Amino acid sequence: MQKLGFGYRHNISVPSSVNGVIIFPVDKEEGKFDSSKYSPELTQGAISTEEIEHFLQGIDDFVEPIFQSDVLSDAKSFSMMIILLMILLFVILEGVTMSADIPTFVVAPIFVVLMLVLAAVYAILDRIATSYVKKKIKEANEKIGTYLQIHNGAFKEKDYFWIAPVGFPYWIELHKEISESEDIEQGTEALDIQENQQNLKFSMKKKPLQYVEFR
Repeated sequence: MQKLGFGYRHNISVPSSVNGVIIFPVDKEEGKFDSSKYSPELTQGAISTEEIEHFLQGIDDFVEPIFQSDVLSDAKSFSMMIILLMILLFVILEGVTMSADIPTFVVAPIFVVLMLVLAAVYAILDRIATSYVKKKIKEANEKIGTYLQIHNGAFKEKDYFWIAPVGFPYWIELHKEISESEDIEQGTEALDIQENQQNLKFSMKKKPLQYVEFR
């Protein structure tokens, strides 16, 4: 299983469920996996809603810190303050140069220095938040393997098993154990998830994700 080095609050394309594979995405605002669209009919009644919720709640404990923490909320608040200060400084510069007799070449260097200081503070906050999230993602990937080993046994008795894909912790997958005949009937549809994951890997190599978005 590939360990992710993503930042936070960036867009990740979560695949849709297909025959034999049920996708449970994470709610980034809550920091918990969303099981609201699950119904026992999706597993032919083999797995109840309560079983799904109980399983996902166990993962929420070590996924939630990736999306919800004081470190991230403080970084977001201070970053917004810095952006507002930058806008305020620009307005002040315009006002001073238009209403006072101070030449622009006198005010501009001061303005540039202040902007650079604010930009440096913003970069530091971004680094702190990104390092924190990357650490929590690494911890989550280390824990999920053990968690699946402990809980997959009960689901395999019902011909289902859980997988933490390349997109974990942004989603997790419940797979149905299929026979050879069922695999032939499903054809290429069951390859949709693999193709999506391959595309995600390719996009990570082609264009590294950025860690500067606070929203």
